[in-house]
This record gives sequence, C-alpha cells and structure tokens, in this order.
Amino acid sequence: MVHQFEIYYHERNLQKFDLKIDREKLIEALLVNLEELFARIEAHHLPYAELYNELFSWYTFTRMHLAKHLLVAGSKFHAYSPAMSLQMLTLTSRIHPNQRLNYRFAKQLFRMNKDLKRLSTVPTAQAPLVPQNFPDLLKFAMWGIRSTADQFLIRRMMKSKNFHGLVSVISVYQLGSRLSASKNGTAHKSLF
Repeated sequence: MVHQFEIYYHERNLQKFDLKIDREKLIEALLVNLEELFARIEAHHLPYAELYNELFSWYTFTRMHLAKHLLVAGSKFHAYSPAMSLQMLTLTSRIHPNQRLNYRFAKQLFRMNKDLKRLSTVPTAQAPLVPQNFPDLLKFAMWGIRSTADQFLIRRMMKSKNFHGLVSVISVYQLGSRLSASKNGTAHKSLF
C-alpha cells in the first residue's frame, strides 16, 4: 500500500516543486497519515470486508474528485452531492456488497419507490439515450459505444491540437470546459 503513494515522493517530483524537506521525512509523514486513516476506517466497524477498500477510496480519491465536481457545478447552480456525506457513507456501508453489484440496489429502489419510478425513464450521461429501466445489455452496450467514441475524440483532439472541435459524444462532460470557456471565449462541441 505504501509503495503506491511513495512514487509521488520521487526525487524528481520533489525537485519539481522545490521542496526543502528530506524525502525520508516525507515518507515518515506519509506513514503517520496512512496509520491515522486506517484507524479512522477501522473505527467504522464495517460489516463486510469488501467495504474497507471502498471506504479507503472514499476518504482519499473519491471525496476529492467529487469536491472538484461540486466546485465546478456550484458556479452555475446549487450543487449537492450525497456521496460527500458521511451519514450517506454510513448508510450505504450497511448494504451488502452483492446487492450493490450491477446496480441491483438502485434497480430495487426504482421498482419499489413510487417517486423514483418516473426517474427510471431518464437516461444517464454514462449511457446516453438509454433509460435506467432498460435491460443491462443495452445500457452496457451504449456505455461502451459512448466511452469508445469519447476516447477516440479525445485522442484525435490531442493529436491535432485542435481544441475547438468535437470533444465528446455527450455534452455533460463538457460542463467544466464550458464554464471555463465562457471566461476565455472558446467553446467545445459535442454530438448531443
């Protein structure tokens, strides 16, 4: 586990940031931070072993990633992320991991809750044009097509260095660039 994080403390990286601290002291501090994080995760007394890795990612990568999204989205409207809530984290950790595989729990919610049933007909950005209540085979196929097309468009854009062309299959992914584009007068295009 420590090796994953030690790569960030390579001499070349430290020189890049012009840090005046010894690499060994940084690694010592990393170990102390990881021990504190592991103790915090252990204090949750998770009911399923599979959830420890998930909780670690919530405390490290996921929360920072979601926070960035909220900052971008929050400039245009009031953005909320239930995933940033520790109460939500506690509640979801009580759901058996098998129930969360392949959206089983979400599907049950859509079937059982009258208020959510109408939302099951709304497509997600992950699989555009295919509502949530469609069979998984169609949703996963559309997801694969969208993802492949996006990767192709991004590679093409990077290769040609034409940042004004078609960037994504679906415009949801362009929210951040559109917000920053409104400041500098450029805009990115998408198919939908």
